[in-house]
Amino acid sequence: MKNSSCYIFRLSRIVSLACALLTGVSGLHAFDDPERQAIRDILTDVQASLQISSVPKDLNISVLPIGGDENAYVEGLLKNTVTQAGLSYVEAGSSPFWSALLEEMEWNERKSDLLDPATLTAFGKLQGTQLLIYGNVHEATSTASGTFVEIELHLASIETKSHLWGDVFVQRLYTGDNIQGIVRLNPRIREVLRKAVFAGSDSLKSSPVAASGMTVAITPVSGDIDGYVTALLEELMASSGVSPVRLAGTTPAEILASVRGTPANAQAVMMGSVRELSRVLDKDRLQTDEYEINTEVQVRIQDATTGAILWSKTMAAVGLEEEEATSWELLNRYKMEIVIAVAALVVLLLLAKVFGAMVRPR
Repeated sequence: MKNSSCYIFRLSRIVSLACALLTGVSGLHAFDDPERQAIRDILTDVQASLQISSVPKDLNISVLPIGGDENAYVEGLLKNTVTQAGLSYVEAGSSPFWSALLEEMEWNERKSDLLDPATLTAFGKLQGTQLLIYGNVHEATSTASGTFVEIELHLASIETKSHLWGDVFVQRLYTGDNIQGIVRLNPRIREVLRKAVFAGSDSLKSSPVAASGMTVAITPVSGDIDGYVTALLEELMASSGVSPVRLAGTTPAEILASVRGTPANAQAVMMGSVRELSRVLDKDRLQTDEYEINTEVQVRIQDATTGAILWSKTMAAVGLEEEEATSWELLNRYKMEIVIAVAALVVLLLLAKVFGAMVRPR
C-alpha cells in the first residue's frame, strides 16, 4: 500500500501554492537546485527553438534583465544560449544609455509580452545592438514531489519594431518517491485530462467572454503532449458560447502578434500551460499496480489589444489506472525476497547434505 505517497503528493501541492503566495508578497526567492536544473532544461529547448527560427544570424542580440530572475541566473544562461544557437550576442550593459533606459521601463511582475514601438525606439540609442531578448520567469516552485518552472521569452527588432521570435517554455521535474512524470497519453490519462479541462465549464459560461460571444484565438498550450489539451480547451470554449479560431502561427507569441497586427482576426487570445501531469503509485499488488493520475491545467483569456485578463482558471482532476507489471518489474520488485528464498534454499541443501553425512552408516 502506498496511500501515504498520495497524501504527501496532495499536501505538497498545497504547500506549493502557499509558497507561491508568500513569494509574491516577500519578493524573489533564490532558485534551488531542482529549479536550476529545470531552467537549464528549458534553455536547452530555447536553444533548439532559436536554431530553427528565422532570426537573422548577422544581427547582434542583447538580453534585457529577465523579470522574476533571481541573481540574474536565467539572464546569464540565456546569453550563452544565444551564442550556442549560432546567433551573435553583444553585451549592452556597458553602454551609458543602458541603465537610464532600464529605469524608464516598468518592470511589472508579469512583464508585457510584446514591447511597444516607443520602447524599442528608445533602445535605438544603443550602439551595436539590433535585436533584444526579454521575458519573465512566471513561476519557479519546488515541493517534495517535484519542480515546475515556466519562462516566457521574446525577441524583437529595434529597427523594424517587429516581433521576430518568442514562446512560453515549461519544465516539470518529479523527484518524490513513486512519482512518475507522464510523457505519453493513454486513453485513461486522456479521460482525466478531459475531466480537468471541463471542470472550468461553468466558470467560463458565466464569464464576460462567453456573455459577449467573443472570438478567441487559440494558442498552443505550454507543456502539452500531442496538442491534446489545446484541442480540449478549444472544445471547451466552443461549448461555452465562445467562438474559438485557429490562426497561422506555431507559438503563442506568433499568434498574439498576428492578432495585434490584424485586430479583426480575434478579440481575445487564449494562453495556458499544463502545470501538472504525473502519476503516483497508490497500490502495488502481486501482478498489477494502481496509480493515481494527477493533472492540472492553467488557462487565461486576455484582451488581444490591451492584454487585460478577461478570464482565468486553474483546473485539476485526479483519476486511477491499473497497470499490469512486467516480468522485469516483478523481478526487480521482489529481488530481495528472491535472494532470501534462494539463500534459504542453498542453506537447506547444505544442511541436508551435512545431516546426511552425519547419519550415513559406517
